Amino acid sequence: MEASDPTLYDYQITKEDFAHRPAMVIPVIRPVQHPYSNKNAGFVYLSISQQMFIHEMANYTLDDKSTLFLKIGDVYYQLKEDSMIPLEASLEFQDFSEHYQIQNDTEVFYLENNGSKSVAISRPLSFHSCSVIQTITPGSFLQQLHRYVFLGILIFVVVLIIGLFLTGMLSRLFTQPVIRLRKRISLIAGGDFTQDDTILWDNELGDMGRDINQLSLDIKTLIDNRLTAENQKRNYEYQLLQSQINPHFLYNTLNSIKWMATIQKADGIAEMTLALSRLFKNISKGANILVSIRQEFDLLEDYFTIQKYRYGGAISMEYEITDEELLLNEIPRFSLQPIVENAIFHGIEPKGRAGIIKIKLYSVPKDMVCIDVTDNGVGMSREKIIRLLTEDVPDHSSFFRNVGISNVHRYLQYTYGEPYGLHIESEVGQYTTVSTLLPHKILNEEEKQL
Repeated sequence: MEASDPTLYDYQITKEDFAHRPAMVIPVIRPVQHPYSNKNAGFVYLSISQQMFIHEMANYTLDDKSTLFLKIGDVYYQLKEDSMIPLEASLEFQDFSEHYQIQNDTEVFYLENNGSKSVAISRPLSFHSCSVIQTITPGSFLQQLHRYVFLGILIFVVVLIIGLFLTGMLSRLFTQPVIRLRKRISLIAGGDFTQDDTILWDNELGDMGRDINQLSLDIKTLIDNRLTAENQKRNYEYQLLQSQINPHFLYNTLNSIKWMATIQKADGIAEMTLALSRLFKNISKGANILVSIRQEFDLLEDYFTIQKYRYGGAISMEYEITDEELLLNEIPRFSLQPIVENAIFHGIEPKGRAGIIKIKLYSVPKDMVCIDVTDNGVGMSREKIIRLLTEDVPDHSSFFRNVGISNVHRYLQYTYGEPYGLHIESEVGQYTTVSTLLPHKILNEEEKQL
């Protein structure tokens, strides 16, 4: 049984003399076992022509400096064109100095033959003890190696160029548009609602850009509508405020007129009555909130004329104007009257003796205008100053109901912004100065005439 194993036989090419046409073949002899005993019933003889190897290797491509060998058993044959030439031992073909084994039983040898050195690559066949060997000269080997290295570098460069091209294209088509969209959204969040036509591309990102522009427009419209509604509301409240004359003030004024008519026989009654009529006229005319500082001073003068007679001349008011052009600057109507009224009622009157109110108009750095109202009354503490500017406490003695210092301060900041408004400095028992800070803004010609 073991003798029938074909791997145990060594194959070799021999000349077949008894054939019809003598030829070089590989003889294969196998015994035939008797079916009813352990004896051999005979032998089977098979001859394999060397032409089978020559035919199969005919399409194998070699360069001029390479040689192809076939090893069968211990004999080496050189395949050359249409023949297999056996090599004699005198060629010392088996004189290998080193060899390395690589994958799939393939081996690489360094072969020395007649003083020349070459590289031989051996690959086994499925036949037992048969293999194919190809020799390559070192120059050819290095040339092939350089060719493969160049091909590898070329492939790497091509892949790198394609990668850079795809990266640039993706950046241009997606990354940069997304960055611009995010920047546009950040600007909208910061209050910039202008339309940006540079984000209207002809793709899906362009649709997002159009939606962002529409969102910006909608937000701007909403804010404008809200501001318009707030302004209308403030105008309406201000008109209502103008009509709410304090009855207590009217009562005191009429009593003063009666007292003047009784004690005196001329001058003061006419002046006081004229001042009151002008004051009513200023209150009732128009709905414009902004007036010039000159107009505000005129209204303040009419108000102070009435209060001066009420206190029997115990109070006086002086003006200091550093630049006449500042009188054309705008100011919300009735901004100074609550300040002067506070100086009279809560500054000078509690002191129990004559007092003076000084009004100074001047410009300050950063394009601003300041109006100082200073009285020599009882003064106030720091806590009271803070409460006066922050607390919403109605003053029933005021010329206008619910119009206090804190309301004027908030209204100025609402109209012009955070840097503007009222600032109070005071020393208890000495003085109080209320500074009104306004932007340097000349009223236009139409508003000056109102």
